[in-house]
Amino acid sequence: MISLAFVAHADEPLIAQKLALLSNKNANATVYYEKNVPGDAGAALKAYDALLTELANRTTVGNRADAMLDQIDSLVGFTPTKDERATQRQVLDAVAKMTNFMPKTLCIVRQSTIKDLLERGETLPNFTFDRATRSVSMNFQFDSKHPQATNYFIMPLVPDTTMEQCVEQLHQMLVAAIPSTAIALHEVTEMAIVQRLHPSTPYFRWFSDGFANTIAAKVVHDQISPEAADDFLKMYDTAKLGDIEKRVNLMWWMGKDAEIDTPLPFEKDLENARYCFATFEAKRLADQYGYDKIAAIITKASPAKVNDPRGLFDAVKEATGEDLRERFKRYQSFATDKEGIELYSNQFNTLKIRGDLQGALSALLRMREIRGPNSLEDYRAAASMFISLKQQPAAEQMYQKLFDLLKRRGQNDQRLAALESYCDYSLEAKTPENAADAAIEVLQAAPKSLPALSVRMVTLQQETRTSEAVELANQILAIEQPDNSAYRRLAEQVRAKNKSTAPPGGSSDRFHL
Repeated sequence: MISLAFVAHADEPLIAQKLALLSNKNANATVYYEKNVPGDAGAALKAYDALLTELANRTTVGNRADAMLDQIDSLVGFTPTKDERATQRQVLDAVAKMTNFMPKTLCIVRQSTIKDLLERGETLPNFTFDRATRSVSMNFQFDSKHPQATNYFIMPLVPDTTMEQCVEQLHQMLVAAIPSTAIALHEVTEMAIVQRLHPSTPYFRWFSDGFANTIAAKVVHDQISPEAADDFLKMYDTAKLGDIEKRVNLMWWMGKDAEIDTPLPFEKDLENARYCFATFEAKRLADQYGYDKIAAIITKASPAKVNDPRGLFDAVKEATGEDLRERFKRYQSFATDKEGIELYSNQFNTLKIRGDLQGALSALLRMREIRGPNSLEDYRAAASMFISLKQQPAAEQMYQKLFDLLKRRGQNDQRLAALESYCDYSLEAKTPENAADAAIEVLQAAPKSLPALSVRMVTLQQETRTSEAVELANQILAIEQPDNSAYRRLAEQVRAKNKSTAPPGGSSDRFHL
């Protein structure tokens, strides 16, 4: 087997020699390409050279790192410790390292050629081949210490495209994968804001992300260029969002720890809109009242105030005189919390009856945001809908994030209740084996937990530990339950030594709001 994975210093990549690739180069970049591929090699080289320049400009830090960090800390009113300043610097350095390692050499090879090489047992850096499915995966590495890191890229040329289009595809991939300096500055700013306020409320997102973008844009404007700041802010242009404004519910935007992630396109669009409008509002305040007011707002927003979902509005009003409570009503279609909960409850039930499960799930999430993130019934309802939508990985991720959050907060009772809810979900999803450890942990604290007993019973039967499974079935049946109980039916199946060990599927009808 010939290995092509560890070419680190050769002037010409081994794959170029192996495939007798042609080349086109200038002082800054080189493009190798297969013979007879469509396109203009000169134009492809020019595009790749421009891409390298663009990426370098996007991550410009140079000797301005300390000036950038000083400006952020001043605008936030933050005095970092030595360790906190070191962490800030690491964030900026991490971005710079990515493009410092950007390969100056690009190899454009037909998709079919790459697959043929991998099928023959050869290896290519940043590519993996699954023999079971005969599929190829690509994953670029930007860390020079990574085993597959090289000083060149191999980019597959898909059918019916040119070399220039191949470079454009690479451009889109890298711009999406590599954060800009502005993004790094956003992260540093958000850390500084959080370190000043230590928020425990989930409703802090519009403030932290909005002002992080605002300050990042200001620092880029002052330390790099106005043009670079404009390019960054274009990503948050509200003019492109159409009529979504009334559905943003900006006040109720939850932090990442508390929100339920979904694969639904509308939810991704909503999150993008929230970033845009949060940036718009924060920048508007800074532009109108002065950037010095940002630190003043944060100073007035003591931890006691910020832990009230709307306490930040009081701080803004004290510092600027503006009442954001009234202004933020433009981002919702209801006047009071009660009206909002009723609105989304009705939407949930109506859409569910119509069979629009994606719409119903979105309505459930909006209602959960208004009434608070702590109801396990909402998690359980969302999990059931994920099952119906064939999105069980999203449900698994949702529960795992919940477990981690409750563990970090030391909320052991709530965590046990969440584990019990997960057991119930696993029975409906017909994946009780996934909840085997959760069931054991719940039973140690609550020996009569029906969801945990049922999971343990089924997993024992799956392991052919029949007598133990029947013993648990008897325990379940000894606990008073109505005849139509799913737990009772499952226990009766096990006691009768039914060959089918899979629990009956549940129904989202049990979650009628």
